[in-house]
Amino acid sequence: MRQISIGINWQGSFDLDNVIEQAKVADDGGVHSLFVAEAWGRDAFTILTVLARET
Repeated sequence: MRQISIGINWQGSFDLDNVIEQAKVADDGGVHSLFVAEAWGRDAFTILTVLARET
């Protein structure tokens, strides 16, 4: 069985509602996992926690 993973790009301006909607669509589409890169001043763990709660 194949498992699909995607990365969430959050460079530039960040729209949390849009990212949550993308995660919900991915979850409904059978995506196995989402990845978020940590960047200067941005914490991946917090956003992944929000996405896990919403999906």
